[in-house]
Amino acid sequence: MADEIVTMMEQTSIGAVYVSELHGDDATGDGSEARPYKTALRACRECKAEPLPPIMVDAKEKDKPNCTSPDVMQEELLARLDGHLSDRSYIGGSSPSTLDHTIYSLINKSLQSIPVDLSVVFSTHFHLSRWYRHVHSLVCDPQVTFSLVEDGTLLEQFSIPSMANHQKYEPIAKSQLKKVTKLWKDDLKKQEVRRRKEEEAAKQRAAVVEEAAKVTISEDSSLPPATLVKIKDGEAHRGERIKVKGWVHRLRRQGKNMMFIVLRDGTGFLQCVLLDRLCQTLEAVSLTTESTVCLYGSLLQVPEGKQVLYLRSLLYNAFVSHYKDRGYVQMTPPTLVQTQCEGGSTLFDFSFFGEKAFLTQSSQLYLETCLPSFGDVYCIEQSYRAEQSRTRRHLAAYTHVEAECPFITFEELLDRIEDLVCDVTQRVLSDPRGQQVVQELHPDFQMPTRPFFRMPYADAIKYLQEHDIRKEDGSLYAFGEMTPPTLVQTQCEGGSTLFDFSFFGEKAFLTQSSQLYLETCLPRYLP
Repeated sequence: MADEIVTMMEQTSIGAVYVSELHGDDATGDGSEARPYKTALRACRECKAEPLPPIMVDAKEKDKPNCTSPDVMQEELLARLDGHLSDRSYIGGSSPSTLDHTIYSLINKSLQSIPVDLSVVFSTHFHLSRWYRHVHSLVCDPQVTFSLVEDGTLLEQFSIPSMANHQKYEPIAKSQLKKVTKLWKDDLKKQEVRRRKEEEAAKQRAAVVEEAAKVTISEDSSLPPATLVKIKDGEAHRGERIKVKGWVHRLRRQGKNMMFIVLRDGTGFLQCVLLDRLCQTLEAVSLTTESTVCLYGSLLQVPEGKQVLYLRSLLYNAFVSHYKDRGYVQMTPPTLVQTQCEGGSTLFDFSFFGEKAFLTQSSQLYLETCLPSFGDVYCIEQSYRAEQSRTRRHLAAYTHVEAECPFITFEELLDRIEDLVCDVTQRVLSDPRGQQVVQELHPDFQMPTRPFFRMPYADAIKYLQEHDIRKEDGSLYAFGEMTPPTLVQTQCEGGSTLFDFSFFGEKAFLTQSSQLYLETCLPRYLP
């Protein structure tokens, strides 16, 4: 039987990859018989396509010898090992070899089936104890390699169970090969997806760099000269234009028009914000952590987090008070739903006890069902969108103020929106602390005044074209396209704007004439 196995190995070992759970290593092995891998999947990963080379694994023991009793194991086998190691450091001589690795592995395997108290063994076999502990540390060190030494007489001398077949291999079983091949193919697919993503990212990166090379900036000579300061001395220069040199400690990009840098100069840390063209230069898009930079700008104090949270609390209560005083009834719709609102294409979905469900994007449908029973209703709940939070228009989670009113005209709707914005703002500012926080966060705050500017969609397109306000690709806006906030922000210089963007001939859902798109200066005043 042994001769048949040897013949089979000789026929299949040409170009074969060796795997051994006993003394293989996926990190340091090379797939040879002397340095096999530990797992068959690691052997497959060396191939980029089929067919796979023959994979040789540890041969199964056909005829196990009778188990040696613990007494015989201690007195005969371990005594011979201890005596052999009394005048040498390793089994094969003065350096660690595969003989040490093999005997160490097979002793461990034998001890699993023949329970032996190692503390007793090592107390009576000093040389074996020293060798065993030392080889154990070498096996656990991935940097250590064992030299190849083939000496069958030494192995047979100690007659450790299973030792006679320690170098025997056989082809991997078909069932095991099938499982490993499937895992390998799945791994290849993942690698291909990763490679394509990396290539696409590289192309996008090259395009960004090419575009960034065209952007140039220069220091504004109309600004006061910047004072070079150390970060530790920054408190004395608040409100002034300064210049700081240091290293980029942390870096975060938010879209193409905003970049956050935590600067370090050895004396402290400083948070810096870059906007618009400052983020689009070649230096900016190529910036990495630990880069050395010199930044110019105005030094401002970062608002305390508790101020923002306090203002949110005031704003929430102002909305509740406004709706209560106007006769609205507050509803509390669920946030875990199984229906989608109109246009709900960016929903977070999950399994709800085996059924598909979503995190709500809007409570509109629930509020509409309450209209016949309660009349005007509203809710202030969390809503979610499955998109990255890059701008204030794209938030993964946010507090959503929604209201539904039956039997009102479009002009009445505009009037209610004006009333909502102005009344809520007034309620926030009527609180002394609220007014103080608003002034600290937004020193240039201006109370929105009535009447709001109202602009139909057709007039908005005309305004964009007449004032040469273009899209990012440089083309003019045409009828039928969504307009950006640029127009609204321009109009807001003199007040708030209500912008009707419904197209000619279209009719919004559940309205008499058109759909309303609200843009106000309120987000510029309150966070």
